[in-house]
Amino acid sequence: MIINGEERELNKIKIPKGSDVKSYFEQRVKQGDYEFCLELIHRYKLSGLTVTKSKLKNLMKIPERQIGLLNFLEVDNPHYKCANRMKLYLIDEVKAKFNHNPPPYLGHE
Repeated sequence: MIINGEERELNKIKIPKGSDVKSYFEQRVKQGDYEFCLELIHRYKLSGLTVTKSKLKNLMKIPERQIGLLNFLEVDNPHYKCANRMKLYLIDEVKAKFNHNPPPYLGHE
């Protein structure tokens, strides 16, 4: 797994008893633990919580230098195997750092 450009081992993630993955994720987002949230997304294949770099630039109009301040998860491009890896950014982090609400068609409310 690659987070913020660094190769990382998948650590054992223990979800507290009585919590499901989604509610634990939301709890960690509120704490601002965005890197850990990216690990949860990767480990449990959570969908609809990230946005690609190209959507940040083209649809949300966030400048490149500001995008560089965000944590990201690199994954293989599912559409084109020979393409570069995709950088996925946490929508909640974008909202928190830039006070920016993503368009509804990005899949996150």
